[in-house]
Amino acid sequence: MKNNTVSDTNKKSLITKHMSIAEVVELYPSSIDVFLEYGLHCVGCGAAAWESVEDGAMGHGMSEELIDQLIEELNEMAVEQMSNIKKF
Repeated sequence: MKNNTVSDTNKKSLITKHMSIAEVVELYPSSIDVFLEYGLHCVGCGAAAWESVEDGAMGHGMSEELIDQLIEELNEMAVEQMSNIKKF
């Protein structure tokens, strides 16, 4: 049986494009900065509760390639946030 390690966590997608924007922000508050960097101010929008990251990004004209880049950056941020929590 394989033990989960930090490197295993890095390989998993903690955030997917199908998650609601509100869910991502609730789990990873630092994601707000990433959303804002991409011009997605959805974090303060009422639709964030039900709109997926993908739907919100597409609604703002983002390409699939750029959405994938956003998801990758969100996951990097999430892993970093989790590693900071584990230090305490």
